[in-house]
Amino acid sequence: MKNLLLATFLLPALSQAQDNKPDFHTQLLKEYDLSGATFDVDELLAPGVEKDGIPALTDPPKVASDSLDFLNPESRIAIVSVGTTTTGYPIDILTFHEIVNDRVGDVPVAVTYCPLCNSVSIFERRIDGRTLDFGVSGFLLNSNVVMYDRQTNSLWSQVFMKGLSGPHAGKSLAMLPLRLVTLNEFRKKHPDALLMGPDKEHQRPYGKNPYANYFKSDKTYRQDSYQFDYGKEVDAKVLGIGIVAGEKSWFITQAFVGDKGHTLKTPEGPLEISSGPAGLYLASVPSGIHPMQTFYHSWSAFFPDSQVLATDEERQRAPSQPE
Repeated sequence: MKNLLLATFLLPALSQAQDNKPDFHTQLLKEYDLSGATFDVDELLAPGVEKDGIPALTDPPKVASDSLDFLNPESRIAIVSVGTTTTGYPIDILTFHEIVNDRVGDVPVAVTYCPLCNSVSIFERRIDGRTLDFGVSGFLLNSNVVMYDRQTNSLWSQVFMKGLSGPHAGKSLAMLPLRLVTLNEFRKKHPDALLMGPDKEHQRPYGKNPYANYFKSDKTYRQDSYQFDYGKEVDAKVLGIGIVAGEKSWFITQAFVGDKGHTLKTPEGPLEISSGPAGLYLASVPSGIHPMQTFYHSWSAFFPDSQVLATDEERQRAPSQPE
């Protein structure tokens, strides 16, 4: 029962979770291939969620965009378009599953969301000629979900956008454009497109956000025995888009992008960024550019040398030290 609570409302991470108990941490590590690890495994936090305790979805059902009564016109939708096929993935569903393994057109994709970082990334699941299926490992790294692939049990970081251990350590997956819109916008832009629907095998209180109080707070998730360093150029929970292109990285706040949008010049080509009520939006992503919507604190922990583009007001509110 305790594990069900943890799996259903990961905010156990904020209120009920175990404090990285050594026995649980050690046992969970045994589930994965840690060979070639690119990080110190002691940096992983095991807040009490078992492997697959948060159930990723695979090949979820698709439904008409007006058929989910727990959504409202302002509900956030992550869009994936491949060729002439477009599918929408409600954040209200992703909140309880964090990873969706799906196929859009002829491309196997993963749509991922970590509530603790408000982070969204979309990528192809193919690497080295093989299609991977991803699950939730039960670990956090820098307050961000650690994924694993079911084919090799390699660990992967969502925000770092690379394999952390196993045969795929250090490898990156091809990113797809980050596109977040409201349900109302989705219906207008893609009137015939379908939405991901709930999986009947996993009953969850979709439409209710167990992280609501966390989002209202300025606190990040950090247990007494689990501290990590993050930047202080803006507040920890400022939302923005993190971008890696070649050896350079940026964090651009949503407020900086604003209503007018922003064009970032990168070594791999220009990246056009726009912003709306639901989040950030990229019409396309040039090859070699890796984008991620996320809170600042987790991005800056993984990419401490990122150039930060923020408004003057955001910089003035920044803390002198991380909390």
